[in-house]
Amino acid sequence: MIMNGNVGMRSHWKILFLCVLFSFIVLPVSAGPKDKGKKSASAASDVKNKGAKDKVVIRDTGKLKVDDSLNEVIRDYKAQLKENPNDPEACFTLALAYHAMGDMKKAEKYYRRTIKINEDEIDARLNLGAILQLQGKYRSAIAQYKDTIAKHPEVVEAYFNLGVVYTKMARLDLAMASYITATEVDPKFALAHFQLADLYHRKLDFENAEKEYLAAIKAEPRFSDAMNNLGNLYYEQGKLKKAVFMYKKAIEINPHNSELRYNLGLAYFKANRIDEAIASYKRAIELDPKYAEAYNNLGVALEKKGKHKEMIQAYEKACQINRKYVEAHFNLGLAFFNEGRWNEAIDKFREVLFIDKKYADAQAYLGEALYQKGNIKEAMRHFKEAIGINPGKAEFRSRMGIIYIEEGKLKKAEKSLKQALAMNPEDALSRAGLARALLAQGKEDQALDEYVQAVRLDPSLIDAHTALYKLYTKKADYEKAIAHAKEVIRLDPKKPEAHLALGDLYRSRGLTDLASSEYKIALDLDAKNAIALHRIGNIFDQRGNLDEAIKYFRDALKIDPKMTEARCDLGVALYNKSKTDEAIKELKKAVSVKADQPKAHYYLAIMYYQKAFSSRVKKARYLKDSVKEFKTAIKLKPDFAKAHHKLGKVYVELGEKDKAKASFEEALKLSPGLSDAKLDLEKLLKTTK
Repeated sequence: MIMNGNVGMRSHWKILFLCVLFSFIVLPVSAGPKDKGKKSASAASDVKNKGAKDKVVIRDTGKLKVDDSLNEVIRDYKAQLKENPNDPEACFTLALAYHAMGDMKKAEKYYRRTIKINEDEIDARLNLGAILQLQGKYRSAIAQYKDTIAKHPEVVEAYFNLGVVYTKMARLDLAMASYITATEVDPKFALAHFQLADLYHRKLDFENAEKEYLAAIKAEPRFSDAMNNLGNLYYEQGKLKKAVFMYKKAIEINPHNSELRYNLGLAYFKANRIDEAIASYKRAIELDPKYAEAYNNLGVALEKKGKHKEMIQAYEKACQINRKYVEAHFNLGLAFFNEGRWNEAIDKFREVLFIDKKYADAQAYLGEALYQKGNIKEAMRHFKEAIGINPGKAEFRSRMGIIYIEEGKLKKAEKSLKQALAMNPEDALSRAGLARALLAQGKEDQALDEYVQAVRLDPSLIDAHTALYKLYTKKADYEKAIAHAKEVIRLDPKKPEAHLALGDLYRSRGLTDLASSEYKIALDLDAKNAIALHRIGNIFDQRGNLDEAIKYFRDALKIDPKMTEARCDLGVALYNKSKTDEAIKELKKAVSVKADQPKAHYYLAIMYYQKAFSSRVKKARYLKDSVKEFKTAIKLKPDFAKAHHKLGKVYVELGEKDKAKASFEEALKLSPGLSDAKLDLEKLLKTTK
């Protein structure tokens, strides 16, 4: 912008010279890594601010024509000055010409000569200050502006330029005072309001920053930079509707400005208006096809829409445009990571670290990707690097802890996760991880407490709810177990395992109708779910509908022939249907696959005992087999009172009364209310008298 003064103006010359340049600041915003199983958010670049002006205002730049040759101007005015050494107009024009050519020393020389000829030459004084500033002679520039102000306090540009120099010197309080005075001298001097707003903005004085941006816009209704920065101010405060409004106003004035479209896209994205954000980023790219940040943020928005192929293409384009754009490279690595493309993710994270070896998130994700590839040693090295760079980031220690768990290094896991929680006690994932480490060490009560805290902090943690319903089931606290199983189903209604678990809990409380309903839902979700078929068979068996029970048990075994529990229950159901030979066949298959099934051995023993009375020839063998199976059942389950009782009856048949007596007594010791065992013992004792 060219500011023309109101003192000593030479309006008959055409304007050429300088305009104030804009500076842009890109502030990247990064997002933290999540634990394994959760996708991390990508890193977006932030809004672009129209920076405070770092060039002073130049007065009376209209001395030169656009089509004039500066060399010709210099030659002509030197000749004129030679004829009249005290001609201020010729001297000033020469200064402007050298200024335009970038010859600061000669420009300074002729500005000073102009002032010497005419002390009231305000334009020369202001421009001399500008020359001194450009040469880094800040103190001399300040002195020049102060001298101008002393002689001409109405010259607003002098206060403004003084503020610019003070800003350059980081003397911001003095800069603010200068801009405030400029706005007092000329309330319609938009640039001074803009500069002042920028300084308030830096100090996070949002109220005064807003006031000054609005004043700048009032003074210059087409001041799109002020509208943009006011939009940024609103954006930073979360006032997204106002931000969108200001960006749109700026776009109306400057429709071909790509950065305004980019900032509008950010505001839409933050307001979760993703489609509009995508459209804005694409328009920014149309206006500037080399706009790397717009491609990067377009990728972030496309990720939100689940358009992963287009997302990766956007990140790749950003990386191609700016090979050192670390956020774009990181986001591309993260995209590969979230798709399980470990080799590509590893390569990209290494590229990030080549650009910036202190990029902690890249170190951590590289470690995670290497871990997924089985390179544990190198993975842990990168996690330690990440912690070394950013020791205060709890997520890195938390992730290390999870890896320690999976490696079976439970003490190290516990220590790492506790360190993470010391940094961030409200981190639900670290609490859930610590609970896992404690549970793996058998510290169930401590684990339960940590899981409770985890779901309090983040009720959406399915794994934590799953662990809780299992722990509460083990403690026979069925009410709480049911509550957590229901929560798992609420979070993921299509999870068959949760319906099965809830069905088991209902069944344990005798609520067979509710149990059956949950098992059927599980089966509807997965028609090949052998466990659901088995459980439904159990319900029919419990209700005495043996035919349906047998059907469901057989269906379960068709899907999973090695499902020994279903085979055992099928054998028992066949026994109850008096199909003894089929029952024995199924039970023998069950124990051949999995020997440690006391129920299967018990029923085999029962059936061998019964068969002993149907064959005189094989009676002794069947009784011997029965003893063997009862003993196996008891060995597997020492407190199996019924097995002790029935074994006693077999011993009675074998004439081994002492052993029979010991078995009956053990049965009654384990279950004093076992009336049949008591009667059999009394009968035995009578026969031995």
